[in-house]
Parts: sequence; C-alpha cells; structure tokens
Amino acid sequence: MKRILLAAALLSSSLLFGAETASWYIVTEPGYMTRSGTLFSPSSLEAASSSYPMGSVLELVSDETGRSTVVTVTDTLPELPEGRTLAVTGRTLRELGLMQKGVGEVEERTLRVGTIESGSEEETGWYMYELGAYADSRECYEAYRSLAENGLRPYIDNEDGLLYLSVRHVMAFELEDAEAAIMDAGMTPGPAIMEPNPYI
Repeated sequence: MKRILLAAALLSSSLLFGAETASWYIVTEPGYMTRSGTLFSPSSLEAASSSYPMGSVLELVSDETGRSTVVTVTDTLPELPEGRTLAVTGRTLRELGLMQKGVGEVEERTLRVGTIESGSEEETGWYMYELGAYADSRECYEAYRSLAENGLRPYIDNEDGLLYLSVRHVMAFELEDAEAAIMDAGMTPGPAIMEPNPYI
C-alpha cells in the first residue's frame, strides 16, 4: 500500500524551535494497515511519526490558526521529506484549520508516551485477557454483552463442553483503559497476555 505526504514548498525552511511540521497523510490504496495494526482512516485523529513511539497521544496546536486537536500516533514514517517529522489525517488538518494548505507548523505537547516500538520482534503491541470458563451459556452471554457494551472486543471459545471468555486485540497503550472497562463490566481482568498482531 502506498502513502503520500502532500507538502507546500513555502514552509520548507521556516521551522520554529520546538515545533513539528505536519504534512497531509494520504493513503492511495484501500485497506492500508498502519504499523500498529489498525486500519488507516482519513476521518480519524491519527498521525504517523518518525520521532514518537506508536501509541503516543499528542496535542497539536497550529502556529498559524491557533486551533488545536489531539491525535494518536499509529504509524511510522521511515522516509520523510527533509525537516518533516509528522504526518496527519485530513480530519486532523481540518480541525487545525490547515486543510487548504495541506501542511503547517504545529506546536506539540505529549499527553501520553506510547509503548509500541517500531521494529521490535518481541513486543507485538497487542494483548488479551482470559476471563474464565462458563458452563452456563446464558451467564457467558451476559458477561460477553457487558464487555461489548463497555467498548471491548470479547471472544468466546468452546472447548470440552465449556465456554471460555476472553477480551482480545487490546493495543499496548489501551491496557489501563481496558482493565478499567473489564472491571466496569463486573469482572477481574487478571494479567495481560501478549498475542500476535491480528493484522499481520
């Protein structure tokens, strides 16, 4: 899948100290999966970065318009035009008031440092929680529904006459939120277990 950065030549040498140059992040083919394993969406508040680990949450403020938004880093940029270290979606540019230019200088503030390092063979960035076995299908279904209502991705596996409930495909930077949601659903999360990236 191809990725393109649209950039206006006007800003090629006017970086401010401590600022990032954000370019428009466009995918030219459907079905592109980001390096973190999520499906790319131009309507999301996401960014690709060469300087932040995936999962990082950044507040961006446009130097030109004064408008701000919050993005999550979900992809890497191994090849960048000189001086550019951040690419953002069309929705992000609209919220910053930079859609017409496709590029602009932004001040950034780190709200959360990501935990998914690109190129790591040991850290997949994805985890699951095993939540127990059920003999009663109705009880298992109620637990499943409660988990889903709390924004989680529950799964049921049938083995040896028992139903095994789990929450899967939790990204590393979502672990704390996932554990809180599992407890809100009335269950104990237990340890997070690393699983393969579901999109690779």
